[in-house]
Amino acid sequence: MISWYIIFGVASYLIGSIPFAYILVKKISQKDITKYGTGNIGAMNVKRSTGSWGWFALDVLLDSSKGIVPVVSAKVLAPLIGLNITLTCYIAILFAVLGHNYSIYMLPIKGRIMGGKGLATSGGAMLAYNWTFPAVALAIALSVIFITKYLLAGQIVVTMVMPIYVWLASPKDFWLVALICLIIFIKHAPRLPGLLVGKEPKWNVKDYRQAQG
Repeated sequence: MISWYIIFGVASYLIGSIPFAYILVKKISQKDITKYGTGNIGAMNVKRSTGSWGWFALDVLLDSSKGIVPVVSAKVLAPLIGLNITLTCYIAILFAVLGHNYSIYMLPIKGRIMGGKGLATSGGAMLAYNWTFPAVALAIALSVIFITKYLLAGQIVVTMVMPIYVWLASPKDFWLVALICLIIFIKHAPRLPGLLVGKEPKWNVKDYRQAQG
């Protein structure tokens, strides 16, 4: 039985590792996404690299699917082979996010394991597990971004507040959400000093629209 959990973990990691953002930008513009913006292999850097909100949206959907597919598979297959559904979902969520953030497929391309920051993939995974979690996270993030005008502030506040919310709303899921939030926070932490001293660029939709055309 333990071997099945390992199989789910490995499969989820490999699915999560698919670097859709890198592939999209390469196919669209022949650019290396890691050389633009933050160097992150994620949706916002797709926007920075291509200048297109359309490609950004497509990457969000693709990265979200990397979380949705493993969790839906866990829910369907776990009872058929006698596994604990909740534990199997936990494994699928955790390893899908780790795969996105630390993609092994980038090793032969860039010489190191690298990836995104886990937001879209964790959002997709949580959507498939418990839709209320990403709904609350999105509401918190948008509220903070609206007030502060800092995209990064919304992202970081979510990683701090969501474990508290889950502790109150669904205690059994606390450690999973806390761990996912920690993984995401670690990816965003290097930009935190810039945010604290006001060097982080503010989120201005009007500017992005003007840049779009």
